[in-house]
Amino acid sequence: MIDGLVSQMRWSAARLERRIRGALALDREAEIEMGSTGGLLQGSRRQFSGNLVDIGSGPQDDVRLPDEDVVEGHVRIHLRPTAFGIFMTVEARGAGVVVDGDEVAQGSESHEIRLPATLELGSASMRLAPPESASARRSTQSMTFGVGCVVASLLLGVVFGALVPPSGVEMRATAPYRPTEPALPPEGAPERQAMQTVRERLTEVGLSPFIEADLAPGGTLVVNGVIPARAEPDWRSFNRWYDRQPGLPVMVRNVTVAGGLSDLPAIALIHLEEPRQVQFADGTRVGKGDLVVDGWQVEAIADTEMTLTRRGERIAVSY
Repeated sequence: MIDGLVSQMRWSAARLERRIRGALALDREAEIEMGSTGGLLQGSRRQFSGNLVDIGSGPQDDVRLPDEDVVEGHVRIHLRPTAFGIFMTVEARGAGVVVDGDEVAQGSESHEIRLPATLELGSASMRLAPPESASARRSTQSMTFGVGCVVASLLLGVVFGALVPPSGVEMRATAPYRPTEPALPPEGAPERQAMQTVRERLTEVGLSPFIEADLAPGGTLVVNGVIPARAEPDWRSFNRWYDRQPGLPVMVRNVTVAGGLSDLPAIALIHLEEPRQVQFADGTRVGKGDLVVDGWQVEAIADTEMTLTRRGERIAVSY
């Protein structure tokens, strides 16, 4: 029995070693994203795979900067990927190289720093960082290393504990408690009938273009929307009606009044063929980008609603 356990321990240790070596492997290529934050190429972004990146004004440079203060092969970047991030050393072959605010003298190298970092040369400035996908991979590798060490300790404890099992102790494994999310009521349930009643009432009082009624998990009714100021009396009337109804479920009311829509005419027709347009009852037609009332502009016309925006605000008018 002991020989078998020792053999199993050796196999598990070898497997763990292989995984840790894979997590800490240094022979893979680095992946970085370089974004220009100043200079002629401001706003541009590029991704590189490799451990060397040359920046300069020459045709052989990986990043070519058309700047009179930048020479061919002005900077060479050395990248070193690890499980804990990508580390960078900058070799300044030209003058005026600044890394994270520290100037690197011509003919020398910067100290090794971990990305993200900033680089300036000539009139250009740029930010170097791992792409999001690489960052996620690195986090996973670091977690693998940490979890591997914990698993190794637990494994040794379990194996040696199995050599001398305590007498009279019964071991049982139980599944962890996982609370279940409340489900939506089934078809035909009273809550669904109440939702249909609310939708019909909203249509009767003329609020259905602005307010939507839905069911939340657990059977709670939720109404959402933005109404024009002229419809506020109708909204108060609807609330009084609902509060007098016996047996209806709790209703969460997420409805706000937008004064800027007080003069919005009633919608008469929706033209869904391109270019899409909404026709109001007074005959006016509007399309994407057109102004309606009080500075509200049409952002989009969808199959079921029109989206309006104004100085960062956004509302949806349902048909």
